[in-house]
Amino acid sequence: MGIDSSSDECDDHSLYEHFELGQQSCSDDDDCAPHCTWAPQGCSCGTTNAGKCGKPSGFTELPFNALGVVRPMDAATLLDGIDLPLEEGAFTAILGPNGAGKTTLLRVLAGLQAPSEGQVLLDGAPLSARTELDRARQIALIGHEAPPPFPWTVVELVLMGRAPHLGLRGLEAEEDLELARKALARVAMEGFASRLVETLSAGERQRVMWARALCQTPRVLLLDEPTSHQDPGRALALMELLRTLTDEGCTVISVLHDV
Repeated sequence: MGIDSSSDECDDHSLYEHFELGQQSCSDDDDCAPHCTWAPQGCSCGTTNAGKCGKPSGFTELPFNALGVVRPMDAATLLDGIDLPLEEGAFTAILGPNGAGKTTLLRVLAGLQAPSEGQVLLDGAPLSARTELDRARQIALIGHEAPPPFPWTVVELVLMGRAPHLGLRGLEAEEDLELARKALARVAMEGFASRLVETLSAGERQRVMWARALCQTPRVLLLDEPTSHQDPGRALALMELLRTLTDEGCTVISVLHDV
């Protein structure tokens, strides 16, 4: 993992760090090297200096991280020895070719698939030890495909993001409705609340799923090609929204192809 910047120089305002499946990589630039995250299998720059690509002497447990994750799939092992420390409030992009295991890694991080080895930690405790309800209060996942048309209104679908936070009766309060309205406004869908989801385009349905995830108020937001159905203008606005979310303290991990 290394810092991905729009320039060759180290930039403290880079939008995201990136983790590339298939190799452990970091910059060999002396100025940027201190920002490299521990890559125990070595880095492409070829150094083992603990202050650069090796495990830093001050390495500590982070709020959310994956340690030694291995995930076989059929005859192949898609994930093998993944060590991925994730800082709170950071934006990490997962890059890699098709079939490299990016979506599988997101599902493991979300607790939807269990690794055959290793573990995912949240606040230092194994994610697998948490209930599904507790995980849903902490982590939201937005898939790469627009959902199929549902016979519900937009606001009804967005309010499903509040389900982990509701009591036994499962009834939304006015504050839940207000969160849903704010979530729709953040993805430019505030005028669609009463529309049926089945009447929306694929891009609009994808933004509704963004709003549902935001309504969930997660600490960790996982996204799989989150702008795949968006036009360039909408895609840029959504990426800027992710920057805002990290500024608000949300940890964002996203699979991206357009970087």
